Amino acid sequence: ITGSAELGKMSTALESMRKQLMANIKQLAGLNEMLQTQVSQQSDELHRQQFVLDSIDQTVRAPLDVREMLEQILTQTRQAGPVAQGAIYLFDAHGEHLQPVTFQGMTLSQVLQLQDVVQQAIAQQKPRYLSELSSELLPENFGSVLAIPLTCVDGSVVGGFLLADPHPNRFSVRQITLLSTIAGQTALIVQNSRLYSQLESQAIVEERSRLSREIHDGLVQTLGYLKMQVARMQGWLAEENTDRVRREMVNLEDVLEEVYAEARDAVVGLRVGVSPGDTLESLLTEYVQSFSARYELPVELTVNGQNPGVPDTTILHLIRITQEGLTNIRRHAKASRAWVQIDYQPTLLTLVIGDDGHGFDPAATAQNGASGVQFMRERAAELSGSLEITTRPGHGTEIRVTVPTEGIRPAEPALG
Repeated sequence: ITGSAELGKMSTALESMRKQLMANIKQLAGLNEMLQTQVSQQSDELHRQQFVLDSIDQTVRAPLDVREMLEQILTQTRQAGPVAQGAIYLFDAHGEHLQPVTFQGMTLSQVLQLQDVVQQAIAQQKPRYLSELSSELLPENFGSVLAIPLTCVDGSVVGGFLLADPHPNRFSVRQITLLSTIAGQTALIVQNSRLYSQLESQAIVEERSRLSREIHDGLVQTLGYLKMQVARMQGWLAEENTDRVRREMVNLEDVLEEVYAEARDAVVGLRVGVSPGDTLESLLTEYVQSFSARYELPVELTVNGQNPGVPDTTILHLIRITQEGLTNIRRHAKASRAWVQIDYQPTLLTLVIGDDGHGFDPAATAQNGASGVQFMRERAAELSGSLEITTRPGHGTEIRVTVPTEGIRPAEPALG
């Protein structure tokens, strides 16, 4: 009897274990199905992101006016969602009145009704996301609305980007990050276009062309890297290597942060101009202070000698060289401090940009065709000057630009 009772208990325990095992197997099957669905959704999203990055790259290359370019960017961005509606708003030349310049999938009445949402995003200086599940402000048939300000480096805003869809909760955090990057590039395009419309002299037209080439080269390299990484992630997803995808997503977030920093630097470069009364020292002081504050890198400015009165064209080229030099230090040097020095001599002006970072191999840089150094050399050559680089691994870097001052008219003495 005792043996029979023990067998009964064992049978009951085994049956309970069997049921638990079957339940676990069923749960694992459900989890596997859910994982497969997530992998498929992530793959579709990566395909759309790759498409929109490639499309925007082609749009930036195309010889279009700003309105045509904005229309194409809006189309490509909607396809990346995908979302049904979209609009781009810009402020007028005085920065007072916000107006829609292009919209798709919406009536003008709806565009004007949702303009308040864009104004809220601008006021808050960050994306504004509304869903019908949590907001009563949306028009009929609008389930999700995302507004992103088109913001420049100094906090001024050129307009706003709006995307909408009938479905609620359409936008994920990852999508909002991508769309914010696109909005930043759109702000850069608008700023560049407005600068171009204000140019009056051929010298400034040539400067704008050079700036566009520098900005475009950096953008193309970054977009190329992002597209390559997206393609690799698609392969990992096909192999169900979701851990690798998650790690790479963290890396891509860092890349997007760098893209944003580059866009901010580019906008700063576009905003710098020479106004009456400006000197090389005053503009460099303003830029160095702004750069140090933005990136928490101490930069010391030293001026030796007397300013003979430097022409605006020379000032602009030397400012651009300084911007490129400090940007390279921020990106590559891992420096704890940097310095900018101006030496005025009877027939020469010397600009020195240095850092205490880890230095580099100039021969390797020459073989790689570093575009930043090439741009600085071209600008020095425009002034009939020269550029020399002193560096070696572990001992920092100094860039020395020397331009002639012969023929520069001495400055008038200050009054008062």
